[in-house]
Amino acid sequence: MIFERIISLDEEPPLHDQSTPEERLLAMARLSRRAWLASGRPWPSCPRAELPGEVFRIDHGPARQSP
Repeated sequence: MIFERIISLDEEPPLHDQSTPEERLLAMARLSRRAWLASGRPWPSCPRAELPGEVFRIDHGPARQSP
């Protein structure tokens, strides 16, 4: 885990500016797993594709450009 010293409380540090999309997804997956386990619930034993959920895209918003 990387820690960054905050010099000013008025500005948020750019935590993942130098990360690739793959590194950001990996960080999010780790955070999600830790949050799930911290809730006290057991980790699901079935494949992810069998868990309830829905994937959708919002098409009415303005297009975002990658940095």
